[in-house]
Amino acid sequence: MSMTAQSSELRERVQNEIVWDPMLTANTIGVTSTDGIVTLTGYVGSYVEKIAAEAAALRVVGTRAVANDLVVPRESERIDPVIARDADCALRVNLNVPPTVKVTVKNGHVTLEGTCEWWYQWGEAVRAVRHVPGVRSVTNFITIVPRPESRSAAPSLHR
Repeated sequence: MSMTAQSSELRERVQNEIVWDPMLTANTIGVTSTDGIVTLTGYVGSYVEKIAAEAAALRVVGTRAVANDLVVPRESERIDPVIARDADCALRVNLNVPPTVKVTVKNGHVTLEGTCEWWYQWGEAVRAVRHVPGVRSVTNFITIVPRPESRSAAPSLHR
């Protein structure tokens, strides 16, 4: 079996172990593996959960070492995946923001991208996300793309 296949199999076994551990929230933990070295990334709710994830990885046969890069945010700090979910929800419930607007979050800094037809939609997108808890700044890269008018819809001045 190749080293790549072994690493992929180990990564999958560690992920399964994390899923089955009742102390862990598996959807916030990322796993990579190279030559028996497992790296854990992502966010967990407490230090206890961080240690439990490390223990789960070490329980898996084939794990030689664990690099535990899991982050435990401070109590008052909101993590990027939660901010992104809430910002996306804020955009979707605002009927003035078209579904072409997308959001990304990095360290609490929100970036809006996509297109809209009107300036008021552009502004509504910013207003929708700027009050989401945990947002530190909003960068608006939304492009205004007016709908092209059809020639048949334009009134004719000549008869």
